[in-house]
Amino acid sequence: SMTEFYVLEGEFKQVTETAPRADINIFGLASQLSFDFMRSVPQQVRSSCLFIGDSGQESALV
Repeated sequence: SMTEFYVLEGEFKQVTETAPRADINIFGLASQLSFDFMRSVPQQVRSSCLFIGDSGQESALV
């Protein structure tokens, strides 16, 4: 597989500006949605973004 993944730690804005460019980025959403944030992130990371949220009631075994 040609898939690579990265887990980055630090201040969100700084980390996303220095992160390797990806075909798509997957970000979790906070319980309070910020549409300004969701609009600005794709410009920051220079690629497509998928924002995901959950109900907090899911359970999965990995």
